[in-house]
Amino acid sequence: MKITVAIVRVNGKEQYQNTIKRWLDSYVKFQTSVPHEVVVVDRYQDNPDGMFDSIGARHIRYDGLGWDVGTWQHLGNTEETDLLVCFNSRSYITGHHWLERFTDSVDQNGVGLFGPMASYEISPHIRTPCMVFQPNVIRGYPLIVDNREKTYQFESMGTPSFPNFTIWCRQNGFKTMMVTWDGCYDLPNWRKPDNIFRRGTQSNCIVKDGHADLYDNSEASYRSMLEKLADSC
Repeated sequence: MKITVAIVRVNGKEQYQNTIKRWLDSYVKFQTSVPHEVVVVDRYQDNPDGMFDSIGARHIRYDGLGWDVGTWQHLGNTEETDLLVCFNSRSYITGHHWLERFTDSVDQNGVGLFGPMASYEISPHIRTPCMVFQPNVIRGYPLIVDNREKTYQFESMGTPSFPNFTIWCRQNGFKTMMVTWDGCYDLPNWRKPDNIFRRGTQSNCIVKDGHADLYDNSEASYRSMLEKLADSC
């Protein structure tokens, strides 16, 4: 199985430089024995430096208006691979053998959508900062994401004509699995494990992002509110 790990790099915007470095540091620190290729998706300008040279990454350019979700659709339509493991520029890996967790879950469950964080806020969905899927899964989704509003429709809101990407996957017979360090969960069990996204220490998250950081760094009352949002729809 050919596996492509894709990371979005937003070039020329200072606020993203520390977070992309954090992703790279986590990738280098946490080992995996699963063979794969790393693709850096450069946005707004070509590869500006040698940041990713040490890991032998391949660079491609994508300037579409669909943020990370538009990038996932672009990769699904253009990359010749069996499995895409997609990271946005604010995500980062939390432990060794992270890729094994995803590939083991794919081997056990087959074709579908997989991710380390899920939420019921607005409607049930696998969160877009890190999504894992076979390219043919995303190719069939009818919404072409080319602006910010459509990213929210893709992730959680849906449209009057069709649901969000996760629910659409379920309606079309694909698996929709939340993958954690301690297991692999489908609906209606996404919010049952301990220490998942917006719960407890969040230490069960294979990947975290800026929203997970917000939860970690908030006061107890605000953390409780965020957890209730993730638990409800």
